[in-house]
Amino acid sequence: MADLQEIVDDLEAEIRRPISVEDRRWRLLAHSVQPDEADAVRRSSILTRETSPDVVAWLDGLGLRRARDLVDVPRNDELGMIRRGCLPIRHGDVLLGFLWVIVGEQPLTASERAGLARGGEEVAANLWARHRAADERLRRTRAASPVFESRQWLTSRQISAAIFTVDSRKRSSVSVTVPSVEFSIGTTPNSVC
Repeated sequence: MADLQEIVDDLEAEIRRPISVEDRRWRLLAHSVQPDEADAVRRSSILTRETSPDVVAWLDGLGLRRARDLVDVPRNDELGMIRRGCLPIRHGDVLLGFLWVIVGEQPLTASERAGLARGGEEVAANLWARHRAADERLRRTRAASPVFESRQWLTSRQISAAIFTVDSRKRSSVSVTVPSVEFSIGTTPNSVC
């Protein structure tokens, strides 16, 4: 499977317009090269890797989370945002994120729209694989010990960041280091984390 950045770069090379991908919480995951005519919203998104709350509120008002096809997002001078296209990225009914293209004054051609649709399918496959991999890591981590099920104060981000260390001399001890938390779990000799 292609890397998300490769998909974005290939799509930008094909349609010759700035491209970016955000997750469903409007956080930047990948973006293409930056042309000189970038607007304030794109620059801010690239620098902070997220979308400002006022822009999110406006985008939510456009119904992008419910959309199924490429949406023409109009210019918003108050926010400093030029015209864009937004393709919600889905796996079935699951919203995974958004593929953005800067449109500006030149409308998208039919071939550019077709390229965005193809690119959107690749992005969807990539984001779904990431989503599944994160779910699997969380499942394996929780299966490592009932301690994780009873410790609701551990967030999924902390669990995903956990570092497991097996003491090869004891084979019945696993140390788990979670940011700001450390404890040991006894295991059976044949268990695998």
